[in-house]
Amino acid sequence: DVREQLLHEYRVPRFFPDDYMALSGEDGRPPYRWIAVGPKRSGTVMHQDPLNTSAWNTLLSGRKRWVLLRPDTPKHIAKAKHVMKEGDDDEAVNVFLDLLPRLREQGVKMAEFVQYPGETIFLPGGWWHCVINIDDTVAVTQNYAGRHNFPFIWRSARTERPCWSQRWMKAMGVKIPELAEQARRMNEEDKFEMDVLLRKNVERRVLRRKRREGRALRKAKRRARSSFNEEAWRQKRLDEASSASDSNSTVSTSSSSQASSSVQESSDETSSDEEAAPAAAGAAAAGEGSAPGARE
Repeated sequence: DVREQLLHEYRVPRFFPDDYMALSGEDGRPPYRWIAVGPKRSGTVMHQDPLNTSAWNTLLSGRKRWVLLRPDTPKHIAKAKHVMKEGDDDEAVNVFLDLLPRLREQGVKMAEFVQYPGETIFLPGGWWHCVINIDDTVAVTQNYAGRHNFPFIWRSARTERPCWSQRWMKAMGVKIPELAEQARRMNEEDKFEMDVLLRKNVERRVLRRKRREGRALRKAKRRARSSFNEEAWRQKRLDEASSASDSNSTVSTSSSSQASSSVQESSDETSSDEEAAPAAAGAAAAGEGSAPGARE
């Protein structure tokens, strides 16, 4: 099995020993690691990685060009919407060819560099970044939470992923009690009530589920036209949902030290990390982190 072989060969660079999100297990964990394969001139739009996570990116083949903007850069400036002209796009190639020169003219500070095969770069959480593949590339990348960025990530995760954060907090209490205590202390200092947000989130999910079911029921009735067994229809949906749940449970990996080539989806909140190709706020470190593949 190719997937299992890739997972077996994956190693996290020794510079990044922490993986606090792994405490909760793989089930429902926000997407965090990728094999990235990109053709020449492909890339990513300007963005910040989710949940304030930091990241590393190891390039196996080809070259990547990166540009970084400071975390405090306003979104409208980072996205360069104010300098876009009619017909412009915000794809990576357009950013580097058209938008960045205009931002430089306005005095926007940025860091640019080229990543070469065998180099691993580090991107601190919150940094805006855009990447373009100079050649066909293969890379491996992972976002993580650790001792140096945990406060920023916890404040983001508890709001954006309240259901998963509740499980994460419980796992901290069992495996790293002092980390759980730090999270609780931050909640108290911020007057943040996790239970209230969690309850509201659950209520929203229930309402969304009811609306989806109502639409599906009306559609099924229209298709049936004459005889329609609503009880049988509902039972069939329950069976299908149960089957899908069992199937999805086999997708996630079992070890936090292995990489998954698939993007895991949380069952309680949606997340987006369109690319997870972390950038570096500075230097490139030599090629630690062996693993096949890449995505961007």
